[in-house]
Amino acid sequence: MELPRMQMEYDQDWGRSSEVSRWVTGQTATQKTIDPNHFIWIEVRELLVERVNIFRRKPLWSCWKKNTSISPPPGDAAEDIDLTVVYQAAANGDVNTLTAVIREDPSILECCDSEGCTPLMHAVSGRQVDTVKLLLKMGANINTQDACGRTSLSLATYLGWLEGCVSLLRNGAKQNIPDKNGRLPLHAATAEPDVRLLNVLLQKSNLSEINHQDNEGMTSLHWAAFHNRPQHTQTLLHRGADLTLVDRDFKTALHWAVQSGNRILCSIILDHYQGPSIINYDDENGKTCMHIAAAAGYSDIISELAKIPECNLQALDVDDRTPLHWAAAAGKADCVQTLLELGIDSSPRDINENTPLTYAMYCGHTACIKLLSQESR
Repeated sequence: MELPRMQMEYDQDWGRSSEVSRWVTGQTATQKTIDPNHFIWIEVRELLVERVNIFRRKPLWSCWKKNTSISPPPGDAAEDIDLTVVYQAAANGDVNTLTAVIREDPSILECCDSEGCTPLMHAVSGRQVDTVKLLLKMGANINTQDACGRTSLSLATYLGWLEGCVSLLRNGAKQNIPDKNGRLPLHAATAEPDVRLLNVLLQKSNLSEINHQDNEGMTSLHWAAFHNRPQHTQTLLHRGADLTLVDRDFKTALHWAVQSGNRILCSIILDHYQGPSIINYDDENGKTCMHIAAAAGYSDIISELAKIPECNLQALDVDDRTPLHWAAAAGKADCVQTLLELGIDSSPRDINENTPLTYAMYCGHTACIKLLSQESR
């Protein structure tokens, strides 16, 4: 008889099947358990022949224990599916596999991997626009967040995937959901060289989102300046970005623009009506934009900043050092010369009574020493 042989093989392979084996062979069968309306014997035999671990199959195990119908309750099928295959199918655009699996168990739409990513997020990561549309049509939650708090729209924006962002926005993706760093998709869009992505997001952004500060106090305007994006900066300013906002280090977007070394970017900010009002803002170390330009060796930006009448060329940091002190200490001879040509005091003293010449001599910057020595005569 075939069934006892199957039982022996199963006992040998699994070593824990006495109750199930007796049930399958009918040794403990009742009229109810052998009723074909309750149990499909062929399915049970096939499972054993295939050596499937039926202890893991909750619907089958449950129906035996409770002596009820074999029809599985909704949602349990996801435990029997290798979700890695689902995520790979989403990332690769395998719509046939996804459709079949999700129709069998719709709960798979919201199953997350170890990083909290759903099939929709994997489709976004793979830039599979048709798969994204399919998953949304099948009911995927468009605003689910992963372990880092990023939504599908955030992921698409960080990828610089314009087509994906357009599709997600058209399907109702929210832009006002910050990730765990406090950043919105607008922040992420500033890293993408193509300004069209930022423009797409701005079409549905309000002023509070444009000026939203992340956990570091950075707005999208700060990040645009940080990433050295003149077009993005101009676009954000036209949409009402606030130049007076400072980040956690008390830096304005102008501080970051100067640090980027891009004169055009700096001029865009300075030409804005709020530009002159922030030119002397100092950061947590008391450094103004002029200090930063001098220390970095950006003589052209020093000239650009000096065009603003309100610019303090001899601003003091927390140690009473002027931009000239910083230029001399860093060995930036061009900046030293530019500052001297602007008519500043060549021998200011810091909190320790050191002059710019003292710094230049201490650091061995010959060109700076020569310029400052000539000026002090």
